[in-house]
Amino acid sequence: MTEGAWNNLGTWQMRARGDAASARRSFEKALELAPGYPAPMFNLAVLARDRGDFASAESWLFRALAALKTDPTPAVSGWARDYEKAGRASAARSLLSRAAREYPQSEGIARERALHLQRAGDCRAAAAALSPFESKTSNAQTLNDLALIETCLADRAAVERLLARSLEIDPNQPAVAQALERVRRGD
Repeated sequence: MTEGAWNNLGTWQMRARGDAASARRSFEKALELAPGYPAPMFNLAVLARDRGDFASAESWLFRALAALKTDPTPAVSGWARDYEKAGRASAARSLLSRAAREYPQSEGIARERALHLQRAGDCRAAAAALSPFESKTSNAQTLNDLALIETCLADRAAVERLLARSLEIDPNQPAVAQALERVRRGD
């Protein structure tokens, strides 16, 4: 069989039969045939995550992302949010920290990490994670998220500056315009 066939078999074994051991062997066989094939790497990450081996899941996920050579933000963000929903904050923190180290230029990963830190109550670390992107971003959401974090830090001047710049980038944000007016009024 080809590496694609082994991966497909493993996917069927994992999803339809719930046979993790057979699925793992099939994914490993796919990788023997094609060591750089990202699909079985990702599937091995899923298997590891499902059995609670978050370190192995993280390792396989990053191997798959490296092999794909695409924007890692959607996968990393999705996994981190799933971890948080499942009450696995430490797994989410580990994943986002590693992603920030491996993809330091990724604004999306920095934003996701900063919001995770802010939700965990560490607003200073959240600001430190995202503020390097403030001066170079053209993404209004990054500025809005920074404004939220600065609100947590009670820095009204920074909140005003960030919301005003966000509206310069995208003036069609009624909620942001209202928030800026409240900040300026001192509400």
